[in-house]
Amino acid sequence: MQQLPRATEKLDFVTVTFAGDLKLLELQAKSMAMFLPASLVGNIVVIFNDADPKENRDFFEENIRPLYGSLAPKLKLFNRADLTGDYVFIHRDWFSQQIMKLRIAEHIENSAYIILDSKNHFTRHVKREDFVAPDGRLKLAFMKFQTDSSFFRRLWSGGKVGYDIPRRLVGSFEYFGLKPEKYLQQIVPTTTPFPLYRDISLNLINEIETRENKRFEDWFETYFTATEFYLSQAFPLYKGIENEMLYLPSKRLGNIIFPGNVSIADIDQRLNKHRKQGYFSFGVHRKAFNGLNDETVALIGKFWVEIGLIETEEEARLFLK
Repeated sequence: MQQLPRATEKLDFVTVTFAGDLKLLELQAKSMAMFLPASLVGNIVVIFNDADPKENRDFFEENIRPLYGSLAPKLKLFNRADLTGDYVFIHRDWFSQQIMKLRIAEHIENSAYIILDSKNHFTRHVKREDFVAPDGRLKLAFMKFQTDSSFFRRLWSGGKVGYDIPRRLVGSFEYFGLKPEKYLQQIVPTTTPFPLYRDISLNLINEIETRENKRFEDWFETYFTATEFYLSQAFPLYKGIENEMLYLPSKRLGNIIFPGNVSIADIDQRLNKHRKQGYFSFGVHRKAFNGLNDETVALIGKFWVEIGLIETEEEARLFLK
């Protein structure tokens, strides 16, 4: 990587989906048609992470493709096997999805791409400057880990609190001989939308496959203590490329409702913050649906009607229940 990558072209948008998330993908498609300008979008890539994707692809073609509106011609569809061949996965769901988010770089036609989950949908008109700085660096909302908090110490020591993010942060950085504690003031987020450079992803995979003399998929699944986004930060650092040489630190891009954050107070606070901060991406995790009640569904529905994504709160109720 002699020359630093820059997002000088259109952006590709990539979503890894599976049968359980197709409902959410409908909302994402509608939001793209409403809020993404064609001048910003190179391709819209959808990856079907299912062992047998035929039924889901048929459903997509009939019910979801039309929702992209004028952006539909930009769609490029891939099956898992298109990216990983005959490799047989040990782990499925979210873990195998991480591999797809890096492997897809081999098919990305522009210099940068934005990773989405099916649960992400856009909530206002998006401009190039939401993703890209004037000098071509991608924008990214770095996180700061507070090592003096008891919550962080429990996570760092492997305690079963929340997600095992720190364990995989350590694994990602130590694989490249880096001390993670040196970088805790500026760590990449683990949620989407997440911007990636095509060449960083390609070179990362090549580095690991050359070192290990095995497929990236095999290494990632057996190593098991890394994440795609932490690796995408650790690898350039290992090559001597500091965070801000690639990314302009920026504010968060969006908000997501996860299981465990579904009380009326939680959702009301998140929606109000979303409006105030001008976020352009929102999402409801599919596993959060069961925790929603009539009042919280009404709050989300009111928000979707407000931004024009759906026509009535009743439509939201049917969607979320």
